[in-house]
Amino acid sequence: MKLVLWNKLQIKPVIFFIIYSILFSFLTLCNAGYATVIPIASIEELQKIGTDYPLDGEYELSQDIDASDTVNWNDGAGFQPIGNGLNPFIGKFNGNGHKISYLYMNFPDCSNVGLFGYTGTGSEVSNVIIDSSWTVGLDYVGALVGRNLDGTIRNSGGKWGVVYGRYNVGGIVGMNNRTLTLCYSINSVVGENSVGNLSGYNSGSISYCYAVGKVSGLYNTGGLIGENYGLVDNCYSRSIVVGLRYHIGGLIGGTGGPTSSITNCYSTGAVSGLNFVGGLIGSNFNGTTPVTNSYWDKEFSGINTSDGGEGRTTLEMKRKLTYTDWNFNSIWAIVEEIEYPYLIALGPPDITLPPEINITSLDELNKIGRD
Repeated sequence: MKLVLWNKLQIKPVIFFIIYSILFSFLTLCNAGYATVIPIASIEELQKIGTDYPLDGEYELSQDIDASDTVNWNDGAGFQPIGNGLNPFIGKFNGNGHKISYLYMNFPDCSNVGLFGYTGTGSEVSNVIIDSSWTVGLDYVGALVGRNLDGTIRNSGGKWGVVYGRYNVGGIVGMNNRTLTLCYSINSVVGENSVGNLSGYNSGSISYCYAVGKVSGLYNTGGLIGENYGLVDNCYSRSIVVGLRYHIGGLIGGTGGPTSSITNCYSTGAVSGLNFVGGLIGSNFNGTTPVTNSYWDKEFSGINTSDGGEGRTTLEMKRKLTYTDWNFNSIWAIVEEIEYPYLIALGPPDITLPPEINITSLDELNKIGRD
């Protein structure tokens, strides 16, 4: 009797331990489903976001990704953008400084085209470089994000890529409605209306960003932003801007709205257009956007007027004294009388021009991605 009782007393702790272990493992797995960062090491794994992986998950790149095979995907359409208007990406994506090269997206009849087609409330996309991409869409087209409705895009860039669309077309983001900061674009961008080398349309906040390359459009076309109704500060453009019609600017094509402002910005690239063409700003609609301590290079741009900002000679643009109340301690740096100012956080810009396709008519624009 004593032996049986002793055995029972020994068995109970074992049973309790087994039950506890099972419960602990179950709870750990459940929590991991929400909290675990999912590593992405290939373009195939990246494409699973939104199908096999949730749109509200947390992801990070574990290495550089070669996406060159996407030119053969989906009957030639390429990589399917992550997120759309009905099901936006609302998670977090950290590139860890890695690059995604040769990403191919060819959707000339679709809107919200980019690596992330549509980013929603609470989303974060950061620390990633889109290198040598081909991005074609209809409206809301950008190499990184097609439409950023209520998310944050930070510390990211695109270089040596081509981006084409109709409305709201940008080298990094087609439309930005929230936060874009510490980003750059060295791309060739072509569109019809609201076309910018960094962002096609902005009603949010853009800060500490720059653009180099070439942008072409019909209306509201700018070296940094095509059409602006938000805040822009400490940014610059060294883009060539080719406008076929109206509201064409070295930095911003058209700007307006009671909550908009442009502060501590400059542009240097050559600018051409038909009407309402400005070295810095093409049109300041009803004069509603305050433009503070912002400048353009009159000589290099070939434009002597602007609907906001102050024109300076090339030599003056390379002097610290020109830039009233700019922070040359922690935000800006300049090589006196040799180089234009650059953002310390992003370093001197790479001014190697990306590939381009020259567009001289709307018919040629409409053939992109189809012919």
